Amino acid sequence: MNRVLVVCADPRFRRVARRVFEAGGYNVVGEDDDGIDALVLLQSNAHAIDILSIIDFLDPPLDARELRRIVRASYPHIQVWGPNLPGPDD
Repeated sequence: MNRVLVVCADPRFRRVARRVFEAGGYNVVGEDDDGIDALVLLQSNAHAIDILSIIDFLDPPLDARELRRIVRASYPHIQVWGPNLPGPDD
């Protein structure tokens, strides 16, 4: 499938990401500006999301690396696309 949740602190980058995804045939089903809100949205809509696109590194308490780790462990059907985040999950 191609349903995407875009996460980025900067609304300008979220708008650009939405345009790029939609031009590529993806369906952007949501946008969020931080990791905690994105995780809440995922918890209630995981069945409707195929790809989590993290555009920036996000800020604590739930940064991009931790969000990626949680999503990979809890929602293995969701692909996580984002910045190069080397770590133990790679």
